[in-house]
Amino acid sequence: MIRRLLLVLLYPLLGRVFLGLVVGVRCTGRKSLRQHRQFVLAGNHNSHLDSVALLAYMPLGMAGQVHPVAAADYFGGNGLKSRLYQWLVNVVLISREAGRREETIGRMIQLLDQGKSLIMFPEGSRGEADVMQSFKKGIGYLAAARPQVPVIPVYIDGFGKILPKGEKLLLPMPARVYIGEPVRLSSTDPAGITREIEAAVIALKPAAAGGAA
Repeated sequence: MIRRLLLVLLYPLLGRVFLGLVVGVRCTGRKSLRQHRQFVLAGNHNSHLDSVALLAYMPLGMAGQVHPVAAADYFGGNGLKSRLYQWLVNVVLISREAGRREETIGRMIQLLDQGKSLIMFPEGSRGEADVMQSFKKGIGYLAAARPQVPVIPVYIDGFGKILPKGEKLLLPMPARVYIGEPVRLSSTDPAGITREIEAAVIALKPAAAGGAA
């Protein structure tokens, strides 16, 4: 209970105000999150701020139920570092090693079966600002294994300039988070599913500007 209250305070309350008023972030499409009790959020990735922003725009009642998926080789580190990320960002740490794919997907499936939601960045790592890399097939394997859990695409625009890769200080400037409707998957194989999810994220990029939902 204490941890859930901490996450509510850090993200849907303080985090959302800080991002909007201080940094200059606006979010469109939050109603898509409110319409589903569980989901996998799949988006592009340019900054460590991406996970923080998406947690900030989660419905209040979902605090503690949404886990960003993060690389154990980067965020694991020593025991203290790992525990801090898990406590303060609610991350689930996974291996990026190709030979451990089944273990990795199995861990995420376990969380979905517990009713949790996930935030995934299928590019696998942060890229250049405003340049999207091809999605890796992990998201496709997960969606194929649990097709009943909606995959919601999100396009994050501008965070690679607010907190670029390798930088530690925020540079306030306008940025947008575009959240779409769940992807209507027609493919059944992981590669095809991955392509459809990637296309849904790209399709959000030119979304019309407007007020935050």
